[in-house]
Amino acid sequence: MRYLRFEDLSLNPRPRSSSSPRSVELTKIEFDLLELFLHHPRQVLTRDQILDLVWATTSTPDQLPGGLHRYLRRKLEEANEVRLIQTVRGVGYALRTT
Repeated sequence: MRYLRFEDLSLNPRPRSSSSPRSVELTKIEFDLLELFLHHPRQVLTRDQILDLVWATTSTPDQLPGGLHRYLRRKLEEANEVRLIQTVRGVGYALRTT
């Protein structure tokens, strides 16, 4: 299986593992969210798209934690790495560096 990559982050969808210069422990939802962003780098994803693509089979739409991306960001940025998950105000979120 091929790795999904962006900047210094890589993700192996099968088996489910992530790596950057260090390994990052992710929950199932965090992994699914990161995988979604890696399949759509630099593309702004709306809350509805994220709900449809990540939460469609795992929970109801009202369970989308507004801060889930913040938990994932924290894990990816623990050692002061560049912020990769960017908030696009009024639109959604994107995996990008600027």
